[in-house]
Amino acid sequence: MHSNSMKAYDELDNLSARCRKVVSALDDLGVATDRKIKEHLKLPDMNNVRPRVTELIKLGIVIEDGEDICEETNRSVRLVRLAKPMTNQMEMF
Repeated sequence: MHSNSMKAYDELDNLSARCRKVVSALDDLGVATDRKIKEHLKLPDMNNVRPRVTELIKLGIVIEDGEDICEETNRSVRLVRLAKPMTNQMEMF
């Protein structure tokens, strides 16, 4: 894992509450689309998820892992997953 990614993991407690929820959702779901994360977290709007996922990708905490066809829009969408499993580190949330 890249040293920047390791630093990002060490700084998870500095993330916004919504970013921590996205990390937790991906820990539960494994690989997911932004919409699946939104549904898992019971959020009202995709804009509650997309910017957080993009932020987590930039930090190296989340990585893109292929594409899928969205059941709702029938469009190709990204699949994302945690760069490293977080199950043992979730107590900080």
